Amino acid sequence: MSRLIVSLLTAIALAACGPSTPSSDAKQSADALTGDAKGAANLNPLCKLFTPGELEAYVGQPLGAPETAAMGTGCQWLASDDQGDVLLQIVPKSYHRDPHLADGYKKLPDLGVDGNVAPDMGGWIAATIVGEESIIASVAGKSASEAQAVALLRETIKRHKGSPP
Repeated sequence: MSRLIVSLLTAIALAACGPSTPSSDAKQSADALTGDAKGAANLNPLCKLFTPGELEAYVGQPLGAPETAAMGTGCQWLASDDQGDVLLQIVPKSYHRDPHLADGYKKLPDLGVDGNVAPDMGGWIAATIVGEESIIASVAGKSASEAQAVALLRETIKRHKGSPP
């Protein structure tokens, strides 16, 4: 649950600091901030990329149904025992983060632009820039690992972009 709160706060901060956007983007941001853009998970394209069963292999435990997360920029599957989760998020490339100061940080030079992986709040987060998007995959749970985060990022890119990274 705390990973969801951190993602939400990060998204709010990024939206507040980001470049100016056309009015439709501004409305989407305002809707997200006021809670008007919560949306059903079945309408969130990220929530459609994987089934909970497919994602269980990345964290080693059963996951619940997808939930829209990070102000609509992500989708999260929580472990049934609240001891793990999977979070996928796609934001504009200008919001890409590079946690190079984190202990355990590694560059992923073979994965997009500025690909990286690092420990994150008891789990792992892998991210890269592909085209105009920053794609993020985060895992936490019994068998979550650096390798699982990177593998999930690769598969997310493949499914989202329709071709291998």
